[in-house]
Amino acid sequence: MAHHTYTTPAFVLHGIDVGEGSRSLLLYTRELGLVYGLARSVREARSKLRFGLQPFTLAEVSLVRGRNVWRVTGAREILSYQYALRDHQEKALVVVRVMAFMRRLIRGETPEQYAFELLEKGFSFLIEHDLTSEEIGAVECLLIFRLLHTLGHVPPYERDERVGHDLFTKHLAADLIPHKRELILAINKGLAAAQL
Repeated sequence: MAHHTYTTPAFVLHGIDVGEGSRSLLLYTRELGLVYGLARSVREARSKLRFGLQPFTLAEVSLVRGRNVWRVTGAREILSYQYALRDHQEKALVVVRVMAFMRRLIRGETPEQYAFELLEKGFSFLIEHDLTSEEIGAVECLLIFRLLHTLGHVPPYERDERVGHDLFTKHLAADLIPHKRELILAINKGLAAAQL
């Protein structure tokens, strides 16, 4: 019986070592949503998959549906956020916190392509721009608010219509600094309502 292989971009949110050289992975994919995958022998030095399956990496993964879990049959690193932000600890921590937030927020194999694209754009913006600490904090709040809004957990932000779009700009980040507390209150209210 032939098995269909799904190839999709994925954020590697988390990994747990299993057995001799395998790893159980939590992947947030563009095509399938949140999936648990098993990569066999990925921790061995000869493994071609190991670089593409490090936590905090955007990768193109190939998955085959197993009986209880997806099997990871291929992986190619697109971007390692740990490496890209190695000289910017504050930005790297934003990526770590947002990925941990996604583990709480996303439930099951439901594709949310817009949310996936928001993550890509938000993280790319952090990598590509020089930002103050205050602007980095505003971008983190903006990204989390937009993810919650996309998934229906918070209403639109009425103070600034730009918050509802998917663009990230330095000007918007600077403008949101005085309203960061207000965004955080809206985020907390949405999380409480969604019981997250």
